[in-house]
Amino acid sequence: MSQSCTPIDDYDYEPIDLGGPSFRLLMLHQGSTIDRIECTLLQAWFDGENACPYEALSYTWGGNQRTNPIKVNGKTLVITANLFLALRELRLVDRDRILWADAICIDQSNAEERGHQVQQMGTIYSHAEQVIFWLGEGSYPTNALLDSLQKLEEESQRHVHRHWKPTDAGWSRLWQLAQSIQSPGFKDLQRMGMEMLLDRPWFRRIWILQEVANARSAVVRCGKRCVPARIFTLAPSLLGVQPKPRCQAVLDIMPGASRNNSWWSCKRDLYNLLRIFKESEASDPRDMIFALLGLATDVRDDSSLRADYTKSVADVIRDVALFLFGLPHPPSYTMPRFLALFPNLNEGYLVQAVEIYDETYNRVDLLEDREDGVMVTARVVAAAARNPNGGIHAIWRLLHRRAKDFIITEELVILLARSFTSNLMEILLEQRGQVIAITEGILKAAQENELEPEQMMDVIIKMGGEKVLQAAHNAANIDRIEPFLRRYAKKTGVTVKTTQDVPMLISHQQKRDGNK
Repeated sequence: MSQSCTPIDDYDYEPIDLGGPSFRLLMLHQGSTIDRIECTLLQAWFDGENACPYEALSYTWGGNQRTNPIKVNGKTLVITANLFLALRELRLVDRDRILWADAICIDQSNAEERGHQVQQMGTIYSHAEQVIFWLGEGSYPTNALLDSLQKLEEESQRHVHRHWKPTDAGWSRLWQLAQSIQSPGFKDLQRMGMEMLLDRPWFRRIWILQEVANARSAVVRCGKRCVPARIFTLAPSLLGVQPKPRCQAVLDIMPGASRNNSWWSCKRDLYNLLRIFKESEASDPRDMIFALLGLATDVRDDSSLRADYTKSVADVIRDVALFLFGLPHPPSYTMPRFLALFPNLNEGYLVQAVEIYDETYNRVDLLEDREDGVMVTARVVAAAARNPNGGIHAIWRLLHRRAKDFIITEELVILLARSFTSNLMEILLEQRGQVIAITEGILKAAQENELEPEQMMDVIIKMGGEKVLQAAHNAANIDRIEPFLRRYAKKTGVTVKTTQDVPMLISHQQKRDGNK
């Protein structure tokens, strides 16, 4: 990688080459804490082996209000308070520092440039010598925690720990050695500091996922305290603090031993990323999608999904709905509404998939990795019934792989009893029989089965037991059901009388059989 570092002549952003791997860097000039913050913007690009070393800043804007002025290329630029605090704490007294910070290094008024830079975000963070996770100002509890973690880092340098897993007992021993204060009150203070940091807005920001995951090396910075990310990730387990799932997902992908054993090493498709991180936050609703594109393994070669800030929120939702569910015209949603309800669109996807399913065109398997929100409803079964070529096989696959996701209603069981083969009903009753009530409507549908009515009735009677007999007794068309019951009785040797005494007779016979 080669990055040229030439100062830009004017603060009014000079265009960067949007056709190549160009970007800007920020030279933060040396100074004391009371000096005005002065910076110079540099043109940079990736195209060879020579490198202009830099650090990348991962932070939250802290709102869109820009209240704090700094000097950039001799001109005033007003930035957010949180970025101002970060620059003030990161500035060195004796030398300049080269950083990348999106709010300054990207021309935020240029939608095309923003999209271009978002496409390079993974490269920018992965090529940084170090990524700084800025969590904001410090407090007494957070300082106490980070001071203790700094001592743990110092203690770890005296021991061979390279191959230790985060759960290795060695870390607990080192943690005890690093504690200069052993009082219970101090432990409570450390826990409070950990909980306060995990509650910082940084952990809720959607963009940090890509910044954290692509970091080769990173530090966690809070005020004037700083610890390596690989040490910070150990703190919750050492302190007995249980992070929220979203926070734990971030800790898991920080540089260190935990990353290779985390969700990061698994298949990262867009659907599951949205499912896990749909409650994250972004100042621009479109970023709830754009921030995940660089992480999702299934969209990298799809030209329809690119960070394009010339598109409206509705356009972005449409593109995602088309990609995930094959729906060109999804319902009109705001982004929060779409993220809350998008798993429900699986039903529409399944309806389409089973209607056109055959041996050469199978879209059902695309749902294999979608753990939550895939519901096989009566609407899906009805769609499969309309497919004479592959509907039966589509339902067979779904029963074998997702029987627990069948939403059991009388309508669904009636559809299966009337239009499908008896082996499918047998699978459904084996897997979900405990929640299926055999009704008169189901028995009637089985009699009317279009493929194998006798076999369908046999399966329902065999698997349904007393539920079937009670339904038969209540049925208005008992004269049509009774022959099936008697044929089953003849096969099994069970005495069947279609009266209210039938359940007792069957139960008595089953008990006798069970005692043999």
